[in-house]
Amino acid sequence: MSMQGLLCAPPCHAHFPAGEYAFLRLFDAHGTYALAAVAERTVCAELHLEVVRPGPRAMRGMVADLELFRQRMAKKGIMRIVGLRQISDLNAASDAQAQDRWFRFTRAFGFTEQSLVQTAFLDTDARPKRHISGPENRDQVSQCRHTRE
Repeated sequence: MSMQGLLCAPPCHAHFPAGEYAFLRLFDAHGTYALAAVAERTVCAELHLEVVRPGPRAMRGMVADLELFRQRMAKKGIMRIVGLRQISDLNAASDAQAQDRWFRFTRAFGFTEQSLVQTAFLDTDARPKRHISGPENRDQVSQCRHTRE
């Protein structure tokens, strides 16, 4: 299991604001098993995890990765990691089995105090702010190259 920083958001996290989140690829010898978006807040870290290769091997990797992440956050004085899940399908969001899977999945990592939050988004007419300057940076983002963490 390894973590690799990404220079740009993967498609599953493309809606997160640039600069506010760090994007990670979690992988092992068999390839990528998850993608993560992380934002450090004052006393907590916000964690969004997209599992792309489920299974026991990936689960073991995620358990080890989360423990390493927990230790890093503790060293920074961050007291809590908040795991968040997004379901775009309203039918799946109200599905009791899907909710039960969420609770079992998070408990397997040691999360407690699980709850369910539903959100809705309303777009404005604002144009996205560009955080990128210079042709060399635009090229890096368009190619979405990886960096080592």
